Amino acid sequence: MISDPRPPTSEFPTSKVRAWLELVRVPNLPTVPGDPLAGFALASLGQGQVEWLRALPVVGASLLFYMAGMIWNDCADVGEDSVSRPDRPLPSGRIQLRSAAGVAVGMSVAGLALAASLGCLTFVVALLLLLLVLAYDFVSRRLRWLGILNMGACRGMSLLLGASAATSADLCFAVVISAAIGVSLYIVLVARIALNETQYAGLGRYVGLMIRFLIVIQAGLCLVQGRGGVVVAGLVLLGWPVSSWLGKRFYAS
Repeated sequence: MISDPRPPTSEFPTSKVRAWLELVRVPNLPTVPGDPLAGFALASLGQGQVEWLRALPVVGASLLFYMAGMIWNDCADVGEDSVSRPDRPLPSGRIQLRSAAGVAVGMSVAGLALAASLGCLTFVVALLLLLLVLAYDFVSRRLRWLGILNMGACRGMSLLLGASAATSADLCFAVVISAAIGVSLYIVLVARIALNETQYAGLGRYVGLMIRFLIVIQAGLCLVQGRGGVVVAGLVLLGWPVSSWLGKRFYAS
């Protein structure tokens, strides 16, 4: 659950909507759909006609789990944030803790329901992803290296979630697993570098660029599906300018 550390450079009027957007770290959301889409593309290799619409439920599930994870992150840190970051949505009172927790639970249930609509395998993978998110928010991130590995595993599992939605009887397991491991290791690398962002001036900017470069990796993986993959890759790449624009207006960490 890496976040772009850059602060906003402009202000929006304070509102309940803005508070929720801050809570879910809206600038990071465009980096999420590419993981399941890449997994779906790789697992669909060899199909004559790829049913891209089957990927929509897992894209939705991945986004819901990510937002739920961001909310639980703040729920777990509400005591600490009340001292160090009192302007955050929960300690400032702009959003009530009970409301935030309720929304996170609702998002998680909705994500599982979307995954279940595609079958048992997709539901199981979605459940594993949700458990990894919960483990990160409430346990592993307190332990530096365990948290970093957990973070990478979340991204890799999100790619596998997309792969589980493919209908091909001849799934390219080796390719899918290799891609999931590669994405996980990339996130681990970025997270490790981000640990030093407070010690070196300007490093936060490059961490943000590395986070967004994940979108390029995702798009590249989608290209394996030929013509349809090109269209999907183009849509994934649109996430970069959207994320950059949002990052200038909302905190992403």
